[in-house]
Amino acid sequence: QVKILQNFDAFLRIFFSLILVKKNGFLLHASSLIKNNKAFVFTGKSNAGKSTIVKLSPECTLLSEEISLIKQVGNRFCVYGTPFFGELGICGINKKEELCKIFVLQKAKQNFLKKINDKESIEKLMSNILFFSNNALIKKNLFNGK
Repeated sequence: QVKILQNFDAFLRIFFSLILVKKNGFLLHASSLIKNNKAFVFTGKSNAGKSTIVKLSPECTLLSEEISLIKQVGNRFCVYGTPFFGELGICGINKKEELCKIFVLQKAKQNFLKKINDKESIEKLMSNILFFSNNALIKKNLFNGK
């Protein structure tokens, strides 16, 4: 039964990644939290600290611990709760909030915040987007919402 759930989870990840192309959205390997009616997203490679941020933020509402859904709505971006979970085994709530900030996590010996330029931001974000298609037309539409 665990194998069936894992297969269904994999199917949903692929399905959502393809459907969201036409809906101006994408899935991001990231945890996401709500604080003061704003969504904060924490992305990074595996073991960068996404689940740790969730554990250290009990006062926040969890949207996702593992994969966040981000979608353009008008002239803003919103973050949606997803059923996907990681090491903590916690599903987020079924809610959306306006995106406030995206943090790119990197394992280090000290905690620090560093503002990165637009080019580096896009590179780091792109490396964490879940996208499961080699179809050239679908890839093209990923960036123009058709």
